[in-house]
Amino acid sequence: MIIKFADSVIQLEINKENKISCFLVNSFDILEMLGDKYILFDLGHKFMLPQVREFSNNQEKILNLGVLNRVNRTRFIFQQLFSKLFQITKNKAHKFTSETTIFKMISSFVIGDSATMLQDIKNNPFSTKTWKKSVNSWTIESNEFRQFRDLIIANSVPWLLEECDDLLANFATKISYMGPVRATAERYYRTQDLAVDEVDYQGTNLPMFLRNLTHGELKEFRTWTLNNFGFEPLITTSQGLISLEIRPSKDSKESFNVADTGFGFSQILPIITQLWFLSEFTKTSSRIRPPGFRYNSPVIFPIEQPELHLHPRLQGVLAEVFVKSIEAAKERGIDLRLVIETHSEVLINKLGYLVAEKHILPEDINIVLFYKSDQSKEIKVRTSQFDSEGYLSEDWPLGFFDMDLI
Repeated sequence: MIIKFADSVIQLEINKENKISCFLVNSFDILEMLGDKYILFDLGHKFMLPQVREFSNNQEKILNLGVLNRVNRTRFIFQQLFSKLFQITKNKAHKFTSETTIFKMISSFVIGDSATMLQDIKNNPFSTKTWKKSVNSWTIESNEFRQFRDLIIANSVPWLLEECDDLLANFATKISYMGPVRATAERYYRTQDLAVDEVDYQGTNLPMFLRNLTHGELKEFRTWTLNNFGFEPLITTSQGLISLEIRPSKDSKESFNVADTGFGFSQILPIITQLWFLSEFTKTSSRIRPPGFRYNSPVIFPIEQPELHLHPRLQGVLAEVFVKSIEAAKERGIDLRLVIETHSEVLINKLGYLVAEKHILPEDINIVLFYKSDQSKEIKVRTSQFDSEGYLSEDWPLGFFDMDLI
């Protein structure tokens, strides 16, 4: 595992016995200082990353953990490392400085870039005059400062891993996905008393999702689809069955069961429904933003081949809705990011047109091409972007699109 932050790098390697075989903080080798017995790679974890704990058969006196419990033990659980940091801090402070004060000094040290850490060490709120005099000559390049900085960071590794694990967990919970072929519409769906908090990857639960919306939310969604696509979905219930219908326009007195409207509606409805939900309700959704998470991770929505069974004009409209949804999400403080897998020239060309018309910035769109190398047959990856006039950059490979249409 490699953790990079600010101007520091932490490297951890685990051997087959699940012990740390390499523990580097920048160029500081922790195991060289402590020996390889003391750090354990614990396979128990909350989400993805394992926990790192310290173990030792060493009978040397460890610092009084009763005092440590009163400060910040959640961050400092490596006893041997903490003892080393404690001893160095104590040697720099006044000889009569109490253990409690030393603990408070250490627990208040921040981790960040070197300049910030240096200033924090020099101006620690619990430090003594002797301490300030001892560290006053330290600079970012001082070996003594660097070792002290790295020791502070090393002691924070368990806490850092837990923070990273929370970040990854929050990121994972905010990923939605729509598969390449959505479920074929059925004429009737059986009513189920289940909580449905998002559209699934095939859209099979779409009628139940719409049925679970409040009256106000459903009305808002219907207005949104009318404004963007010229139709509105309706939910009707009868004798324990649900029907999903389409009204072609607001003034139309007739509605049609989705099963009778062709394949296109069943393919586009799950996409636009989930897109509307993510751009409008992410901030209040318990699934997208679980209680207790502190990180404002981006909301990721990968969609495979949204153009399937859509005529070219509707593909172009879909591109417009992608852009509008991102803008709507921004207005609500939601970092919505769409990952679109497509073979549609219409979709790409329409995005270029929207860039040229200043509806979206060119740097907000990345075009990524996967193709086979003629020589090695390996899959290669090439990226491209639109310029300010909506044209693809010159390194876009010839032969993928009909260039006469671009």
